[in-house]
Amino acid sequence: MAIIRKRGTSYQIRVSCGADVNGKKIIESMTWKPEPNMTPKQIEKELQRQSVLFEEKIKKGTVKKDNKIKLHEFCTTYLEMQKKKLSPVTYYQYEKIIDNYIIPSLGHLKLKDITPMHIQKFIYNLSEEGIRRNGKYQPLSPKSIRTYYSALQSILRFAYRMRIIEYNPATAQNLDLPKTTSPHTEVFDEKQIQKVLTLLEKEPIMWKTLIHLALCTGCRRGELAALQWEDILWKENKIKITKSIYQTKGEIGIKLPKTKSSIRTVSVPAYLIDLLKQYKSLSIFPNIMLSRKKQSGKYAFYQ
Repeated sequence: MAIIRKRGTSYQIRVSCGADVNGKKIIESMTWKPEPNMTPKQIEKELQRQSVLFEEKIKKGTVKKDNKIKLHEFCTTYLEMQKKKLSPVTYYQYEKIIDNYIIPSLGHLKLKDITPMHIQKFIYNLSEEGIRRNGKYQPLSPKSIRTYYSALQSILRFAYRMRIIEYNPATAQNLDLPKTTSPHTEVFDEKQIQKVLTLLEKEPIMWKTLIHLALCTGCRRGELAALQWEDILWKENKIKITKSIYQTKGEIGIKLPKTKSSIRTVSVPAYLIDLLKQYKSLSIFPNIMLSRKKQSGKYAFYQ
C-alpha cells in the first residue's frame, strides 16, 4: 500500500517493494504537485488516483529506481547480455556501429529522454555525413543506414523489454527511413561458365575443386569454407550444407546458419564427386576438408 507524505507544495508517494538480497528495504517513490486552483477534496481524490497508478506501474515493472542511465552506459549492458544471442558477425558489426555512430550521436542522452525526433535526426545525419573514404565524406547507402538504425532499434527494444523505458522511441512506424532497391546480381551465362571451366583445367586441383563446388552447389563462400569430408555423401552424390565460417577481428570460427532452411542437402554431378575423391587422395591432410587446412594461420578457402 502506498504511503503519501506532503513535502511543501508537493506530495511524495512511496511504495514498499520488499527487500534486496542483503535484506535492505526497496522503496520506490514519485512526486506529484497539484494544480494551484485545485480544492482540498480534488487534491485528495487525485492523490489516491496517482498512488494507484504508481503501484500498478511498479507491479508491471515499468518503474525503475535508476531512471538516469544514459544510452552509452546501457550499450555496454546490451552487448554483454546479447553476446550469446547475436551471431558473432552481427555482434561484431553492432559493436562497431555503437562505438563509431550511436554513442557519438546519442550516447550522452538518458534512455528515458530519447524521443522519435532524436532517432529521426540520427537517421538524417547518417544520410548527410556518411563515412570518410579516400579523404572525403561519402553518403551512406540506404541499406547501410537501415543496418545502423536496426542496431539502435535493437538496443532500445531490449531496454523496453527489460522495462527500463516505457516505450520504444525507435519503432519504425514513427520514422522516415530511406528506401532501398533490390540488388542486381550478375549471373554467368553458359558461355562464361564454359570459359571458366576451360581455364580451370590449368589451375591447381585445390582451386579447381573449389570453383566446381561453387558452380554446382551455389553455396556462399563461408559455407564452402566450412565443408568437411564428413559432409560429402559419396554414394548418394550429395553434399550436406550445415554450417558456415565467419571471420571477425582476424579470428575465424564456425557458426550455424540463421534459419533452418539454410541447412540443406544438395545433389551434385558424379564428376564432382570424382574430383573430390581425387583431391582427397592428393591432399596432405586427407582426413579433413580444404577449409579445415591452415596456411600461415588462415583457412585455405577463407582468405
